[in-house]
Amino acid sequence: MSLRWRLTLWSSIVLAVLIAVLGLLAFFFVRYFLFEGVDANLDRQTTATLTYVYQRQDQNLQDLGQENRVDAVFYTIINLEGVIESKDRDIPINPDYVLQALEGDTVVKTQLLPNGGSVRVMLKPIRVRPSNRIGGVLQAATPLAYIDQVLSEMTILLSITSFALLVVGAFGSYMLTGRAFRAVAQVTKKVHQIELSQDISQRLPESGRDDEVSTLIVTFNRLLSRLQEAFEAQRRFVADSSHELRTPLTVIKSNLHLLRQTSSPSERVELLGIAEGEVARLNRMVNDLLYMAQMQAGHDLKPILSPVELDSLLLDVFARARPLTTLKHQKLTLIHEDIAATMGDRDQIQHLLLNLLDNAIKYTGEGGIITLGLWTEEGWGRIEVSDNGPGIPEAELPLVFDRFFRTQDARQTERNGSGLGLSIVKSIIDAHNGKIEVYSKIGEGTTFRIWLRIIDSPLAPELDYDVDQPEVLPAPSIATEPTLASTSTQGNP
Repeated sequence: MSLRWRLTLWSSIVLAVLIAVLGLLAFFFVRYFLFEGVDANLDRQTTATLTYVYQRQDQNLQDLGQENRVDAVFYTIINLEGVIESKDRDIPINPDYVLQALEGDTVVKTQLLPNGGSVRVMLKPIRVRPSNRIGGVLQAATPLAYIDQVLSEMTILLSITSFALLVVGAFGSYMLTGRAFRAVAQVTKKVHQIELSQDISQRLPESGRDDEVSTLIVTFNRLLSRLQEAFEAQRRFVADSSHELRTPLTVIKSNLHLLRQTSSPSERVELLGIAEGEVARLNRMVNDLLYMAQMQAGHDLKPILSPVELDSLLLDVFARARPLTTLKHQKLTLIHEDIAATMGDRDQIQHLLLNLLDNAIKYTGEGGIITLGLWTEEGWGRIEVSDNGPGIPEAELPLVFDRFFRTQDARQTERNGSGLGLSIVKSIIDAHNGKIEVYSKIGEGTTFRIWLRIIDSPLAPELDYDVDQPEVLPAPSIATEPTLASTSTQGNP
């Protein structure tokens, strides 16, 4: 059964129950008020009749029916022995009702007649003056044929009306659900077309109305946009990976081909060295690609949060990177170190710092200066890696964290970077809810600034996310007129 029919069925059932309840309430209210009127009339008539009886006690009680007949009310007088002394009609007498009235109570009941009709009876005791003792019972009865007819006709009318309302309600529910689901059917048809065409650039038409279907369409379009962005990013990733991997493979293939043709030992050593360097570059690139894929998948390399002493980590990174500067006689200096701790993954933070230092060492010239420092400001730890290298052009700053991006200067030199280092840095920063900024000026150098939330001590791992982020600091001295590119998952520090 379709959802449309199920909704129609359930709404019809609810409507039927509601109509039945309202019909029963109306029936019993009308019945109650009709019987209230009958009982009030009987009470007036019996009271008047008893007054007459009290005034005429010297007469024969058998003459009461002829002398005080009231239309549509029939009387019966019963003495203490239960003998009928006077009656208007052959109305059955219930001994239990008589006994109850002889005890001084007023009895009001509905009584069935032998012919199938019914009457409303009221029994009241007759008191003898002046002793006021009970001398008999007066029964007044009135036919209920009119009330029965009214209730019967009302039942028929309610049944017909209820059935008509139910039919109209079910038909209306079916039409309304059809109209509502027409939009859903259109959405389903469009989604099916997108599925068949495999073109996720298509979008569902938005009506602009403020209803659930429109909200669903807007949400689905947003989902398609995100899927399209993800597919395009994946497509670019595969294309860039293929391009970047093709270059070292081509160089290796060419050198192997030349290696077959030469017999000179010196040329063979040179060719093998070039091939070995390309293999190393290829290995680094594959490792970086694997690292990035795992970071973005969010399972294998999801940060394992624990208190990390940033000052201790900075010393370890400084000690690891310092030997790398000896080749070009560069100077690596730890210029400042506050005591601070953050919640994070020590290995990943160490990886991103080593990547930044590796970039600084690689792109800083002979005898260059590289600095490393740690500061704490208003709940944040600020780590800076600076160099006095060639700098990054302003137009290329927004692209430095893209995968496989290398500056024009890097592509024109012999530096064999993969273009993945800063992308990995960005992924790690995002995973730690931090922020990274880059300042650079051509000919003066570059500074990378990292922001991480700090905790009061390694024994208090709870992060206070209500700490205000500090204002952006002025650019370091090596970039007197900085151009800023930054990325963050927690807003601007």
